[in-house]
Amino acid sequence: MADNYLERKMEDYRRGVSATHRLTHTGDMPGVLRVRLQPCPLLIYNAAGSGDETLISMLTGAGFKVAFTAADTAWARALAQRVGALYLPSADGAVDLLRQRWRCPEVTVVGVEPSGLHSADVSAEPTGHCVGKDASTPLAYALRKIADIIEQTI
Repeated sequence: MADNYLERKMEDYRRGVSATHRLTHTGDMPGVLRVRLQPCPLLIYNAAGSGDETLISMLTGAGFKVAFTAADTAWARALAQRVGALYLPSADGAVDLLRQRWRCPEVTVVGVEPSGLHSADVSAEPTGHCVGKDASTPLAYALRKIADIIEQTI
């Protein structure tokens, strides 16, 4: 039986037929990068566009507690319901609110924290991520933001 197996493998090799998929030494398909993170509470200020939507979806899917503020209330509520994130209509006192609500000592803030601004000022101008010809893809934007989160939490 071993001879038949080896003969078939040799015939496949001669024909140029290789395995249907090869795995890396970690057991993943080539091109797959897995990063293990400790889920932590996150607050994303001024979420807008498909880049932030992808980011929030990826983070909640990975087990992170995510809260965000956004200018477009209808979009933000729909996103929060779809991915299981928390939409905060106002940025005023958001970090303290999340510390109490999630009973955690620290909340990682993503984006520019609005110091001294009222909620109307914070959400008046959407950030416009991934808009225009030269803008990056939503996935690339999300990955850059995740890299920023890793840098903040280490």
